Amino acid sequence: MSTPPAFAPAAALAPETAGAGEAAHRLRAEQLALLCRQWLRAPLPVLATVAFIAYLGWQHAPHAVLGSWVALMVAGVVVRVRLCRAVLQEGRAARQPERWSRALTMASGLMGVLTGAAAPLFLPGLPPTEQALLTMLLGCWGAGAVAGNGSFPPAYYAFAWPLFALLALAWLFSGQEAYVWVLLMVLMFTLLLSSFVRENGAMLRGAIELRLANQKLLETKEQLIGLLRGAYDKADAARRSAEQASRSKSQFLASASHDLRQPLHALSLLTALLNDLSTDGRVREVGRHIGQSVESLERLFNALLDLSKLDAGALAAEPRQIDLAELARRISVDYRAKAAEKSLRYELECEPIWLYADPILIERILRNLLENAVRFTDAGHVALRAARVGRDAIITVADSGSGIPAAEQTRVFEEFYQLHNPGRDRSKGLGLGLSIVRRLVDLLGYRIELASTPGQGTVFTLMLPGALTEAPAHEGSAAPAAPPADVAGLRVLVIEDDSEARLAIELTLRSWGCEPLIAASLGEARAALARAGGRPDVLLSDLRLSNGNDGIAAIHILQQEFGPMPAALLSGDVLGGRLHATSLPVLHKPVKPEALRELVHRLARGA
Repeated sequence: MSTPPAFAPAAALAPETAGAGEAAHRLRAEQLALLCRQWLRAPLPVLATVAFIAYLGWQHAPHAVLGSWVALMVAGVVVRVRLCRAVLQEGRAARQPERWSRALTMASGLMGVLTGAAAPLFLPGLPPTEQALLTMLLGCWGAGAVAGNGSFPPAYYAFAWPLFALLALAWLFSGQEAYVWVLLMVLMFTLLLSSFVRENGAMLRGAIELRLANQKLLETKEQLIGLLRGAYDKADAARRSAEQASRSKSQFLASASHDLRQPLHALSLLTALLNDLSTDGRVREVGRHIGQSVESLERLFNALLDLSKLDAGALAAEPRQIDLAELARRISVDYRAKAAEKSLRYELECEPIWLYADPILIERILRNLLENAVRFTDAGHVALRAARVGRDAIITVADSGSGIPAAEQTRVFEEFYQLHNPGRDRSKGLGLGLSIVRRLVDLLGYRIELASTPGQGTVFTLMLPGALTEAPAHEGSAAPAAPPADVAGLRVLVIEDDSEARLAIELTLRSWGCEPLIAASLGEARAALARAGGRPDVLLSDLRLSNGNDGIAAIHILQQEFGPMPAALLSGDVLGGRLHATSLPVLHKPVKPEALRELVHRLARGA
């Protein structure tokens, strides 16, 4: 399981089975297209050289032979031009690269034979000076063909080897005393040029492969960005629908949360994947802005769901012993940094206090109060303080911001009411934080008071009657940070009926080096396991599947049919009684990639 993660998108991006063959065909088509473009530049130099050779042999060779050779050379040039235009204009090489590589190689070989034929036809009858000149012309022709045929080495070999072989043959039977030296030079020249063409062709092929790989990567990025854009549009539409529905009927939002969470779930995974894969600064900048929008949508959605759960009575406190000083220090890490960004002074004063309370709900109250304090304070300070008063705990959040007029102090706890944001600027919040604070305080049986003076600041005082408790007898030391979870090589079966969420989780698992088996239903999951020939290391299923099916039943059926396998649920439901009744681990959508990875690792290791 130590193999490195690989990103190999399937389904909507590029089928793996066809990848290698398609890449080879595209490479060959690019080589042939470059070859043809070089050939189309050659007719005039070729015909000029043919005319000069005819001039050399005019006084020394039979005119019929000379004219026939010239006619065949012109015909060969015409045939080669027509072939090249067919390849470039009609795109035949892209459809049948192997067939056209053979055709162009044969055309190159024919031209090599015709060109080289000038040596045995004309060289024996020429004077020594003209013999040397013809030999030089044919040698330069073979060397010049490196530029015209070098992009596709078989075409060069088919042209140059017959040319130099016929030149060597003409000198062998020329009767000249120096023919041995000429033959040796022709042989070395041929080997040198062939070696150069082989190395140059390999370099050119590598450059083409790199360009094609870059094009493929760009196409993949464009597809990912398109998927993100579509998911964002759907999530934004879901946000507007949720905001409208929450004004009139919170129970509707709770029951519809599954459908609303799906696009956010896909969007969150795809955004993280885009940022991990991309090395392009512009793409990463787009991904960063999309990520910020996702976070805004998640904050709004979580706030709306908090309201819906409170209205529906589905949120219950789970009190336990908590170290308030430690909780305050942990929260202050985030808000001290946010305050520093606005050049504000952040103050933390907290006595050693242990509470018997719900730590998650207490943290949510404090974070909402601190978020408002930092957001609406432009100069001065923000302070978080906690103290004992008898058996009670008193927590205050104070700021030196613009303050709240007395007439508005009761309204700030209303849903969507914002005193300093008439334009509904999203960066200034959603108008839900204090409404959630009020409802959580009522749920827990605490009290909250507001004191504010316009221009001087605001103080929220949270009173927790009877919440103090004794510190535990033995406090364990903090565990060291766990290393990143290694999930490479794990086979993960995912049952998800939403197509975008299905694609997003598949791409995410592949980027971690997992082997995902993706199914939209129980039937597809059976088929995937049958094809894979064995049980997966981990089984993940959406809770609410299509046609009234649910993931809990699907997991139990697969475990009965294929044997035990660790499993968990991914759910967008917040009120479902089925979730409370099952012992399966649950991740609520939208799922963070880090949480998903940790869950897969924990399930596979049997933790």
